[in-house]
Amino acid sequence: MITDTEWETLCLLIEEAWPGEFDDSAAKAWRVFLGDYDADAVAAGLKACVARGGRFRPAVAEIVAEIRSDPSRPTFDEAYQMIYGPGGVLGFKRSGVTVSPWVVAFVASCGQERLRLLEVDGEYGELNRKELRQSWEQFLEANETRDIAALAAGGPRRGRLGRFDPLEVLRLASRPALAPTPAAADPRPAENSRPAPPSQGGCPAGGRGEGPA
Repeated sequence: MITDTEWETLCLLIEEAWPGEFDDSAAKAWRVFLGDYDADAVAAGLKACVARGGRFRPAVAEIVAEIRSDPSRPTFDEAYQMIYGPGGVLGFKRSGVTVSPWVVAFVASCGQERLRLLEVDGEYGELNRKELRQSWEQFLEANETRDIAALAAGGPRRGRLGRFDPLEVLRLASRPALAPTPAAADPRPAENSRPAPPSQGGCPAGGRGEGPA
C-alpha cells in the first residue's frame, strides 16, 4: 500500500517525466489503480516506460502492465532459440544451456513432435515463424500469471520458479492417454462430445515440406 508521502513523490516523477500537466483529478484516478502496489514497483514501472522513449505520458494501464510483467519470460526470439537453437528442446545437445519453464510449457502445449516437423526454414518458413510468434504471444497472454511455470517445475509454488527436469516434463506431455474403460451403451446422445478448445492459444499447423493449414 502506497503512503501519502510516497504517492506525492510518485506524482512528482509522473509530472516531470513527460510533458503536460498531471493535475489532482488525474492523480486521484491513478492512485485508484496504483495505490495497492508497492511504491518501488510503481517507480520501476515508471522507469520502464521512460526507457521506452515515448514522448507522451503513458496510460495508467501501461504502468500496471509494466508492474505485473515477468522479467523471466523470454521474448519470442529468445524462446525460438530455446526451442530450435543449439542446446534447445529440439536443437543439438549442448551443455550449459538453460531452457525457460515458459518454453518447456509452450512446447508441451503445442506438442514436441508437431514443432519438430514445423517448417521454420525454406519456402514456408517465414509464414510458419510468424504464426509461431503469434502462438507464443497468445500463450503468454493466456497464462499471464506464473502458475504455468510452477506447474512445469512440478509444484504449485506461486511467485517463484523452481528446479525441474525439462525432458521429464516433455515426456509426460507426450505420453499417450490411457484408453477409457468401456461403459454400458446409453441410448441418449452424449453430452459435451466435442473436445473443448485449448486455453493456451493455438499453435501453427504447418509441417516441414507443407504450407500452413
